[in-house]
Amino acid sequence: MDYKPENYGNDSYSQPERPKNKKNGRIIALCLAFVIFAAAAGTGVGVLVASMSGLSVTSAGSAKPLPDKGNPAPDGTPAPVETPEIPSSGIVLDTQIADGDNAPEASGAYTGESLSAPELYNMAVNSCVGITVDVTAVNIFGQVSSSAISGSGFIISTDGYILTNYHVVQRADENDLEINVTTYAGDKYKAVIVGKEAENDVALLKVEAENLPALVLNTSGNLVVGQDVYVIGNPLGELTYTLTDGIVSAVDREIPVEANVSIRMFQLSAAINSGNSGGPVFNDKGEVIGIASAKYSSTGVEGLGFAIPIEDAMEIVDDLIQYGFVRGKAYMGITVRTVTQAIAEYYNWVEGAFIVEVDADSCAVTAGLQESDIIVKIDDAVIKSSSDLILAKKNYVAGDSATLEVFRNGEYFQTTITFDEEGYKEHLPG
Repeated sequence: MDYKPENYGNDSYSQPERPKNKKNGRIIALCLAFVIFAAAAGTGVGVLVASMSGLSVTSAGSAKPLPDKGNPAPDGTPAPVETPEIPSSGIVLDTQIADGDNAPEASGAYTGESLSAPELYNMAVNSCVGITVDVTAVNIFGQVSSSAISGSGFIISTDGYILTNYHVVQRADENDLEINVTTYAGDKYKAVIVGKEAENDVALLKVEAENLPALVLNTSGNLVVGQDVYVIGNPLGELTYTLTDGIVSAVDREIPVEANVSIRMFQLSAAINSGNSGGPVFNDKGEVIGIASAKYSSTGVEGLGFAIPIEDAMEIVDDLIQYGFVRGKAYMGITVRTVTQAIAEYYNWVEGAFIVEVDADSCAVTAGLQESDIIVKIDDAVIKSSSDLILAKKNYVAGDSATLEVFRNGEYFQTTITFDEEGYKEHLPG
């Protein structure tokens, strides 16, 4: 059985693409961009695409000579090329962060003290929203049908910023559809997507409104197994503003949401159903500790819900607000596919990640990687597939270096790669 998003398989759902993990206090999306294509002999394979540059490295072994991207060091090592600064947007969210005795004043009755379930609901429900996207489709007979994608969200700033899952608004994002937001009081707004991180299933929306009741966020990450939790959302898209409760069942789960893609989440026993996606998960003080995001989908299985930690989501939001993309994502500048055991035996190769294409302006070139190379190891991690490479890259951020073991023309060699940063080129001035 596999972990799947809570509305996985519904027509209204598009899978999130990529995970994030933590390293050195930052949240990172460390996988290469992932797409699927068909390999020779009808074998399905995973393709990794990465095309960022700007960081040079040294190489060893029989890799081809490195291009000089800067003034060389005395030992002949090419000098690093600095990544240009990305200007900040200047936007500052007025989010309220819980801080022990200095907890902020919030709408409702937030005091920083433990609340009963009714007290928590009364305090928080006005800050929770329903999100709908109306979709029109035409079938092969020319008949027009309409449906609505429903999800949940919550207000994180008084001037109209709303946090939710990306898959709740993905169809709207891809097809330029309207996003409708409704509050508990019945107020309706049109929302726009300010920023998105599909790989981690996070989206930041904005409505034109002022003096909205914002929730208090607990970004400390101090989750404890067994602590009480509460979820408010719109299960099934119809049972609006439903409260469910439970406990934290486990923390730091790597939950696969599709093949080779996982997201760091915590597990909870509170009921989470289709339509709950994007809603807030609270501790007993009414502070948001997570975004309800996924449910273990299998016949006869109950009480397994999952949520994205709010500290992970807010680090993503901070980058989206300041830079328009998430900083620190490691890219290699290569397209690869899996060499299975059968393919390796047929061509007298080895199992690993076969390089189909190398971006001409990337750290892969600087590391001496070439098309038809097969990556078999990254530091201590053995690579036998594109999936292995995805998982291994979770240990790195842009600027980190790693030793690659590569198979080329019947021989092995090692080279060092310093990972590029995804996304910065697209956001440079001019």
